[in-house]
Amino acid sequence: MGLVSHFRQLSFLAYLVVGGLTAAIYFGLITLCVKVASIDYRVSISIAYVVAVSFHFFANRNLTFRAVGSNVLHQGFRYVIVLVVNYLVILLAAYCLVDLLGMTSYLAAILSMLIPTCIGYFIFKFWVFS
Repeated sequence: MGLVSHFRQLSFLAYLVVGGLTAAIYFGLITLCVKVASIDYRVSISIAYVVAVSFHFFANRNLTFRAVGSNVLHQGFRYVIVLVVNYLVILLAAYCLVDLLGMTSYLAAILSMLIPTCIGYFIFKFWVFS
């Protein structure tokens, strides 16, 4: 395996690990908000999203893509654009899955994250943290 290929695989592996930790934070907070604090699922998803994506930005910036030498404000601006689009996709998907199809808020939260997760690595690597 060539050195470049090795680092590409490590970058993708780091992205998956950061994503897994982000998901744990996200779902942990949703559970805490819905089950313990009895907060509406839409508000719970919103709270969890803000906390989880803050972790996601800094972990990916510092660990996955090692883009610490780049302008954090420029990266942050692009990241926020991606987040707003992702947030709207997630809320729309969650609404459809919970209110229209009758799924639980937990299953809807998992399924609604699939689209942003699948294309996220490439958007972050080649646009946000490039």
